[in-house]
Amino acid sequence: MSYVKDWKQKIRELKEQNFFVLISTMYGINLPEAIAEIRKAAEARNLLIVVGSEKMPPDVYELGDMNVAVTSQPSSEVAVLGIMLDWIFGGAELSKEFQDARLKIIPQEKGKNVIKLR
Repeated sequence: MSYVKDWKQKIRELKEQNFFVLISTMYGINLPEAIAEIRKAAEARNLLIVVGSEKMPPDVYELGDMNVAVTSQPSSEVAVLGIMLDWIFGGAELSKEFQDARLKIIPQEKGKNVIKLR
C-alpha cells in the first residue's frame, strides 16, 4: 500500500506492465457478482486496487479495468480494502506463509506470540 502523488502516471505505468486495475467505489458492480472475474484476473496478472473516496476523479474510472462495490453506502476505505482482499483470497490470507518472512505470528486467543525467523 502506498501513496503516489501522480496517480494517473502510476496507473498508466502499471497497466503497461499488464496489471489488472480494480477500482472500488460504491457505484461499481457488486463484489459477489464480479468476484469470479477478479480472481481469474488476479491469478494471471498482478492486481492494483484503487479505493475511492469522496471525490474520485472521472479519469480513474477510465483507467480502471473494473469498478466494484463492496457496499452501496459511504464506508471506510481501509474496511473496503480489507473486505476486497478477503473476498479475493477467500479467507486464505490468514494462513498464507511468505518464503522470505522475518517474523511469524502464531494466532492466540489472548496476547500475542511472534516468532523471529531470521
